[in-house]
Amino acid sequence: MKRIMAMLLALLLLLFGGAAMADDDLNTIVQRLEGYLDELMNSEGNGVDTTKLETCVEFLKETKNRKKKPLELYCSVLLSIERNQFDSADDDMFVLRNESMTKAFEESFVRSAGRETSIPTVEQLYNYLQGRRAEYEKKYEAALSFYGKCADGFDTYNRMENIKYELYDSAMELYRVGEYEQAKDLLEELAQMMYEEAVQVLKNFVTPTPAPTPAPTPVPFTIGNSVEFGSYPQTAAGNDNTPVEWLVLENDGETALLISRYALDCQQYNTGEEDTTWEQCALRDWLNNEFYNRAFSSDEKKRIVKSSVSADENPSYSTDPGNATEDNVFLLSVLEAQKYFNDDEARMCAATDYAIQQGAYRSDSHRADGIGTCWWWLRSLGDHSDYAVLVNTAGSISDFGYPVCIPSSAVRPCVRVRLF
Repeated sequence: MKRIMAMLLALLLLLFGGAAMADDDLNTIVQRLEGYLDELMNSEGNGVDTTKLETCVEFLKETKNRKKKPLELYCSVLLSIERNQFDSADDDMFVLRNESMTKAFEESFVRSAGRETSIPTVEQLYNYLQGRRAEYEKKYEAALSFYGKCADGFDTYNRMENIKYELYDSAMELYRVGEYEQAKDLLEELAQMMYEEAVQVLKNFVTPTPAPTPAPTPVPFTIGNSVEFGSYPQTAAGNDNTPVEWLVLENDGETALLISRYALDCQQYNTGEEDTTWEQCALRDWLNNEFYNRAFSSDEKKRIVKSSVSADENPSYSTDPGNATEDNVFLLSVLEAQKYFNDDEARMCAATDYAIQQGAYRSDSHRADGIGTCWWWLRSLGDHSDYAVLVNTAGSISDFGYPVCIPSSAVRPCVRVRLF
């Protein structure tokens, strides 16, 4: 009988002694958690060492105490937050927010009888988790809203101050780049949060009056004057990029029609002895592609107006001129050369050294600008479709035309440009 009583007493001691030991270990974990939370609260909102928290989680996973599960979930959520593993934190939080689990946690660890605790509630932890996720995703206004619901726990206060500073800095940058209304709206939001710097800035906030945009003034493109626009090689070596001089032929108040003062290059009207039109010829293709891209910058191209180029007949012959075209760069017709130049002398033209080097014919019998004159193409066809009209060295219009494939006639491009 005595032996049986001794065995029962030993069993009771083992049972109650083991339970007490487990409760003591659990209290140690709670103290470590409280220590971690105190460090977190006293930090600057940049996180703290998680060693204590990791120790808590590892111990709780191994202990057999019935009270440990909600505490294990609570610590796991905190650890996942610090690691920015928000999906994992959400999974544990979903279980912890179960009514019975929350009640068990808060009765055992938040509102423990006879002692004060610094452990925030499950709901505060939930809002802290949502705030940390929003802050990580730079959704600062949402983060502040969640942090406001757990402002007296964790490192929430410092994180809120850090976010306010970020928003204040953004407001100042908006003001610096001239986004005054957006800057003011952001500062007013911060002032409502009692952010002192924003309050002070708003007291003296001034929206600068923008300087009036000066009205555009037309470029002085007076008919007969010379203007510079674009650039093209003009030396014999062809390695320069010299501004092109143009004569103003027409000014309608919005656009001006220009023709190069000098012949700029030497090109065949067409590459073979065959019938053609302005629409089909090789020279039109060259002007609107190679020449256009070489002579004008992207900004200059924006000023060039694509022109409707009429299919003028040669007034002396009935050769079919083909169809009208839409061109950025073109040549004058016979009728236009007669319209814009008063006489042969006005039509005489000198070629650049580059054009001469490319094969343009030059005659010293006549001179323009003190330089021997050249032949230059018009777009009109001659007496047949394989002949094109040119202006000769004397400035007269050779309306009978010359073979489209001759290699010695120079080119005076025309463009229409916006004045503004």
